[in-house]
Amino acid sequence: MNVEYTPKQLEAINTLNENLQIIACAGSGKTDVLSMRVVRILETIKDITPGNIVAFTFTEKAAGELKTRIYKRVKENIGEITGMAEMYVGTIHSFCLKILQDYMNDYQKFSVLDEVKTKLFIDKNFSDIGMKNLNMERYKDTDIFMILIGILKESEMENKKLPDKLKQTLIEYNNCFEKYNYFDFSMIMEKAIIHLENDLELRKKISSQIKYLLVDEYQDVNPIQEKLISIIHQLGANLCVVGDDDQTIYQWRGSEIKNILEFDKRYKGNLESVILADNFRSTQGIIDLANITIKNNINRKEKKMIHKSKYIYEEGDILYKEFQEPKDECQFIADRIKDLQKVGLKLSDVAILMRIKRLGSVLIEVLKKNEIKFIVEGVNELFSTTEALASKYIFDYLNGEMDKEALKRTWLSIDHKLDVKK
Repeated sequence: MNVEYTPKQLEAINTLNENLQIIACAGSGKTDVLSMRVVRILETIKDITPGNIVAFTFTEKAAGELKTRIYKRVKENIGEITGMAEMYVGTIHSFCLKILQDYMNDYQKFSVLDEVKTKLFIDKNFSDIGMKNLNMERYKDTDIFMILIGILKESEMENKKLPDKLKQTLIEYNNCFEKYNYFDFSMIMEKAIIHLENDLELRKKISSQIKYLLVDEYQDVNPIQEKLISIIHQLGANLCVVGDDDQTIYQWRGSEIKNILEFDKRYKGNLESVILADNFRSTQGIIDLANITIKNNINRKEKKMIHKSKYIYEEGDILYKEFQEPKDECQFIADRIKDLQKVGLKLSDVAILMRIKRLGSVLIEVLKKNEIKFIVEGVNELFSTTEALASKYIFDYLNGEMDKEALKRTWLSIDHKLDVKK
């Protein structure tokens, strides 16, 4: 398959010996650029094997998409290559776990708790995990406690002077997890960084193995992840980061926009920067609207998306309306969909994005009333919702692990109105 790349895309693909920062605007074809850069590395750099290349993605889904694209481009341009399975494409968390369990025997017995299991573990070990130091209540304050621990571990705050209570809480939290041979997501990275900084044998192994490091969605990297990236680079890996400062949406989780804005200051020397401004996905109207909005951001790299898609914008494609009631807004959406159906648009071509999950019930009700068929997607954290956890807590109450008042507070915290009877 012959793909025509733009001059800027080719520049990014063919920059192999320098550290590279790719500023990729929305719809600019970054996944294909990353994939072809891997092809070029394997084609042209002597003694480099797939196992010498590591690519970090933000989610497992993104990892699957990038891995599929890389394999496809390699097969089309080079053919079958031995050892493709040894190339790591995945999240930073999974990479850190792999390092710990591949090179440190003590960690092979450790299991990773996801967000839901971490919450249950904290509730079960409330007395020993540090919540008491902060005068927090089991069940009621668990979510807040988890957020606090995440901020302390994954931001720069842990390196600053913390109150004694917080220091003690972190110690008890870590000790409790290690006692039962468990990791949370932050602990995986913490342990990997500690060993990479202090274990000379491990440093030698990583230095000889990783020659090229690619980081996708770089704008969403937080301080502890950036520290890991920096260590791998210091051990000799060529670094390529891809991101867009205008698409940073996870600052509330600790992502740091200065990672992109100050990249050239942290990684001085042999460095190149390429901006992919062509948008192949959106109409001119959407791009113009985005550019008008984005230019108001104070801290950003100067750039402007350019319309390069085949899609034609027509007046009326973009509408802005305000409503006093959610039901009125949902009815407008339903009416709009029916109008679009009249001119030949299929329901499968329509997507409705929700900013607030609790408004979904109103929308579902209106769509059903208007006999519009729909599929609900994106509910991939069903068992971490307040409703699911509250249901689980019923069994905790029956098992004597939760008191009646705590159970009641949990159910009253749900967004939906409940008929409370004494």
